[in-house]
Amino acid sequence: MKLLLSLIALSFLLNSCANRDLDIDIDIPAAQFSLSPENIGEAGSFEFLARGFLTHDLELGGSNQEKSIFSSSPSTIVIEKDNPTLNPGISFGGGAGLSVVKYVDIIGGKNLQGVYEIGTKVCLFYHCLSDKKGFKAAVYGLIGYDDEDETSNDNFFSEDDDKDEFENVSAFVKQNSRTAGLILGHRFDETSIIMLNFSYSHYRIRSTIKIENGESFDLGGRVENVAAVLGYRVSQKPTNQNYAFFYQVDIGQGRAKFWGTKYRNDPQLALSMTWGIRTF
Repeated sequence: MKLLLSLIALSFLLNSCANRDLDIDIDIPAAQFSLSPENIGEAGSFEFLARGFLTHDLELGGSNQEKSIFSSSPSTIVIEKDNPTLNPGISFGGGAGLSVVKYVDIIGGKNLQGVYEIGTKVCLFYHCLSDKKGFKAAVYGLIGYDDEDETSNDNFFSEDDDKDEFENVSAFVKQNSRTAGLILGHRFDETSIIMLNFSYSHYRIRSTIKIENGESFDLGGRVENVAAVLGYRVSQKPTNQNYAFFYQVDIGQGRAKFWGTKYRNDPQLALSMTWGIRTF
């Protein structure tokens, strides 16, 4: 009996292969965060901000199928094109804005493993001036782009174990995005404003994974995200200064869908914390 069990175990060892995950990891914000329905200030006023936020963590990829211990065949990459996943994640980023004329701001930003975004925010009423109390409303639009050549040691790749198993793999990742939104708000006093931000975002991701032996695989797709968040911003202006520090928290829900599949994730918590400085 012991001899039989030993032969079975040896046979399994000779023929088995270990599959290990190899994914291209892209962060899609769960919502559009850190925005306000007010303009930044007079023409030439600007703001800078940093934020931490929750994301839809999009993974496109497959697995590295290692050769068995006694096999002479080379390791291979198994690409799972039709198995994208969207999972909760966390990321960090920054942004900036510039008031070009009254009621119109240029806004932009960059998140880790995400696109560079730039766009315009237009305030709809006189009360959107940042020093006016009352009802506020603004619309905004953003476009985004990013392309990078990645290796298995870069952040775009995620895997279960050590990176040294995938040193023969590289990828070209290209992302485009479009976003449109509406922000409604109300300023109570000089220091605080509450707001509601509705947004729709569309992302197009294309990637080519290249293997050292010359093989290549195309991955990608389109993701849409619909979100609504409730935000609260508190400002602190030092005495006799023309700038103010601010803190903003946004909380709500975002729902993403990977086009071309039946996969749509459940509504996900959208949460962001932002710190910034604004001039007048």
